[in-house]
Amino acid sequence: NIEWLSNNYSEVFCGTFDGQGHTIYNLKSTRDLGHGLFRRVYEGTVKNLNISQAYISNDNSLIGVICGDLSKDSNIENCSVIDSEISGGAWVGGICGRNGVGAVSIKNCRVENTKITAKDGSWVGGICGNIAQAGSIIDGCFVSNSTISSYISGAGGICGYSYGGKIINCNV
Repeated sequence: NIEWLSNNYSEVFCGTFDGQGHTIYNLKSTRDLGHGLFRRVYEGTVKNLNISQAYISNDNSLIGVICGDLSKDSNIENCSVIDSEISGGAWVGGICGRNGVGAVSIKNCRVENTKITAKDGSWVGGICGNIAQAGSIIDGCFVSNSTISSYISGAGGICGYSYGGKIINCNV
């Protein structure tokens, strides 16, 4: 029951976080600056990490369990989100909320038994709410037994809205 406060938007994570297959349980973030494990990943990589029973909820945009904003040459690989609940304003996803700047990749990730909701806006997806950059890719990802909803529009099993990104080899 301890609140997790991710880095703020100007303090980016730009390294490599290798979870080595470990699981983080009960990640909880309901404060205004809570947007996931990382607020913004910029030129960084998060890989081999499982998160189970996360609860991320606030009225902000850019909400995801791994990160809120995945930007510029960043990667998320072999990560999973299981038995969780995520809700935010807009750009909400099980893995990340949005790809905002520069091409990124999300590969071999899965979201299972998770409720994902955009409360005030649109663009909500099982993996990512919004892919906004050409050259970005979601590849080999899987979403199952999950509820994905937006009170306005723009909900998708993998991605709520993609502008120039590719979604390949994925299953819902």
